[in-house]
Amino acid sequence: MAEAQAEQEKQTNRHRKEAKNYKVGDKVWLKLDKQYRTGRQSRKLDWKSAKYTVTEVVDSHSVKLDTPPGHHPVFHVDRLRLASSDPLPSQAQDDYQPLPLQVDGEDEWAVEEILSEQRKRRGRRWKLYFEVKWKGYHRTTLELAEALGDTAALDRWEAYTRDFRDEEGRLLEGFRRDTP
Repeated sequence: MAEAQAEQEKQTNRHRKEAKNYKVGDKVWLKLDKQYRTGRQSRKLDWKSAKYTVTEVVDSHSVKLDTPPGHHPVFHVDRLRLASSDPLPSQAQDDYQPLPLQVDGEDEWAVEEILSEQRKRRGRRWKLYFEVKWKGYHRTTLELAEALGDTAALDRWEAYTRDFRDEEGRLLEGFRRDTP
């Protein structure tokens, strides 16, 4: 009986992967699936939420992360990927990622400035996009005008570009505000 169990264990373990060993203080990317929604317009980037720090190793296959309040902090090691700690020389060393503001139970990020706008065709319609500089982030993103809503940065942008628009209200080609 013991010999059969040993053979069965050997055959089963052939297909298993060793669990990755994480240490307290490691930076990891958390892989999200359908049960974890981020509320982004595109689900293509939902697999990568943010960098988290391992705060406790629960057992060989699960770790506790420093997730925001309201999220269960313990995850299986298959859902994690070790974040690179040796960036290329040209990459910025800034790792700061401010948490979103909680407004009426929803996540919101603070807009620092709008740098440019462009119209893109989506299907049969033209959509207005703004290049947005976020507070606390180095990179800018292109956001739909509807996603910005009524913000002070949008009011400043409209006042700033009022003299650079044609009769139809479109901004002159290639107009861009320098980064503040």
